[in-house]
Amino acid sequence: MYKNSDMSIGKRIREARTEAGLSQKQLATKAGVSQSAISQLETGESQAASSTASMAAALGVNALWLESGKGPKRADTYTGEERRAENRSDKLTEDSPYAHFNAGPNLELRPGRYVAIVGIGQGGPDGYISIDDYPSGQGDGRIYTYSPDPDAYAIRVRGDSMRPRIKSGEYIVAEPGVEAQPGDDVVVKLRNDKAMVKELLWVRDGEISFGSINDSVPPITLQLQDIICIHRVAAIVPRGSALIQPY
Repeated sequence: MYKNSDMSIGKRIREARTEAGLSQKQLATKAGVSQSAISQLETGESQAASSTASMAAALGVNALWLESGKGPKRADTYTGEERRAENRSDKLTEDSPYAHFNAGPNLELRPGRYVAIVGIGQGGPDGYISIDDYPSGQGDGRIYTYSPDPDAYAIRVRGDSMRPRIKSGEYIVAEPGVEAQPGDDVVVKLRNDKAMVKELLWVRDGEISFGSINDSVPPITLQLQDIICIHRVAAIVPRGSALIQPY
């Protein structure tokens, strides 16, 4: 199993970029980040990347490896036995929020990683939210998660429109790569530049129905063509949680 946690994130990015035959500019375009952000990481001027998942996807490497040097370099080299060995509680590292718990040698956990807090979702009385994205490399920090989705991200919630389910100051972890099912909470982005956090009710005949997560507004039914994306909510993280790492 490829494992090198002593190498900096910048060196891992440069190594993977060179192997992929990409220039900094090409990687920036594929990952949706600025070339200067990649340059600062590779030269060591910056040690924190807010778009590790997108860079890992562009480079064809494991996001966990790119972020921390742990695990296999490429996801397809992770065998079942290696995953079980990596998951055992006696392998928990100091950077895991659960490392100080005496969980016992038989507990198995999926390897965790940090996902970026990419913006703020301000709730409104009409059931919609406005999502203000942070500039690349800036923001509240990142959240430790066990999501299998390499593109998972987090949003900080402001306002009381989603109480008591989601309180102001809490965080939503969303998974773009995991298909949402009826009954799941979801982040919905619409073509009219609006967004919602709703419960997915049903999908049929080119329509999707969403319900309020706290019954404050009636259900809404939309045409599929009016929706840009639906991202499943994987977790709600309270403010002050040990899972949150500020920049």
